[in-house]
Amino acid sequence: SGTAKMPAESLEQLTSAAQMLAENTNATLVLSGFHDEQGSASANAALAKARALAVKDALLAQGVSADRIRLEKPQISVGGSDPKLARRVDINMME
Repeated sequence: SGTAKMPAESLEQLTSAAQMLAENTNATLVLSGFHDEQGSASANAALAKARALAVKDALLAQGVSADRIRLEKPQISVGGSDPKLARRVDINMME
């Protein structure tokens, strides 16, 4: 899609992630952005990072402390062959 704008339905998932983090006080969230195969490598890398930052901003807005969120660049940032599924941010909870 070429945008880092988060779909409205994603906010519900972020609320769940924020609640799980609140229940696990020693945990942190690791965010990794992905992109589809279209476009230049440099533009896609920037877009994947922008998507992860958009998720981070939404979590911060929900009251999650910045020191409990970490951005991590994945080894391979192409998210798969289905463009809609490839344009995503993975959220992993680490203890």
